[in-house]
Amino acid sequence: MPVLKKMVLILLLKTKRPNADTLSSSAIISSILLGKESAALTIMFLEEVSELLTVYTMEKNSWSYKRYAKCWRKLCLEKKFLKIM
Repeated sequence: MPVLKKMVLILLLKTKRPNADTLSSSAIISSILLGKESAALTIMFLEEVSELLTVYTMEKNSWSYKRYAKCWRKLCLEKKFLKIM
């Protein structure tokens, strides 16, 4: 569980502001203590889906940025070439 990670606990104690990991962990623990295992599984499933979407978005943005940078460099080189002529 995310809240059991040492760095997450230190950050929570230092800032006294819960983040997404601490909130979802407390929801999972609460669900289990209340006997709602299906709710805990649903929270964990949704957390995994959100992580996959985050990774997908980061990869997609990285690819788009590389493509944009390549086109921008090409355009800049063409402008420099035209200025020389």
